Amino acid sequence: MHAGDRILYCSPKLASGRDEPLPAFTALGEVADDEIAQGEMSPGFKPSRRNVKYLKSGGVKIRPLINDLQFIRNKKSWGAAILRLPVGSYRTQEMMRTS
Repeated sequence: MHAGDRILYCSPKLASGRDEPLPAFTALGEVADDEIAQGEMSPGFKPSRRNVKYLKSGGVKIRPLINDLQFIRNKKSWGAAILRLPVGSYRTQEMMRTS
């Protein structure tokens, strides 16, 4: 990822650890710079972090979009297709309103 790249966040559930499904695109961010930082969340777990500027956007439910999203070949099993998307492979502006 590079400064200016956009990140579309997908939320499969309403909250972590809960069973209530949400399947929606819930946030849109833009990589702010090219700096990569590493933070320690717990002993032995030091994930890399990026500075992200979050854009105003409205959440968008995924199911109504499935037939229009060309990268989803199997419309009945679409979750894996979303998880495998390479960065920059589609236009986020078409999925979420931004300001």
